[in-house]
Amino acid sequence: MYTTDDFGRYLKPYFIGARNEISYLICLDGNMTLIACVELSQGDISSTSFSHRKIAEIAFRVNASYVVLAHNHPGATAIPSTSDIMLTQESQKILKELNVFLIDHLVFSDGDFTSMASSGYIKSFIYGRNR
Repeated sequence: MYTTDDFGRYLKPYFIGARNEISYLICLDGNMTLIACVELSQGDISSTSFSHRKIAEIAFRVNASYVVLAHNHPGATAIPSTSDIMLTQESQKILKELNVFLIDHLVFSDGDFTSMASSGYIKSFIYGRNR
């Protein structure tokens, strides 16, 4: 099973040198095997957006049971904004209704990252149960 640090190490290279916000979706199957990492969106220096529908479509296309969101804050801190937290909580609720479990959302900045699950901003679902 992957840890938050495993996801952080895997995703870190995707954000090196990024000047704009970018978001990614990691997809895992029912055995927690990584099956895809897909770019969701590219934005500007201070924001990027993605839809719940797009996350669900990607998860269904690759038959994912679990997903991890990630995005960066170029030139800022790796602390999730209020809108980051609200969007993530809403995503988790919607995906759960579709039987896809959002494990975490990582926010990257300058080689560092914050896990929303580890920080208590969202409940983490591992194997369909609260952790």
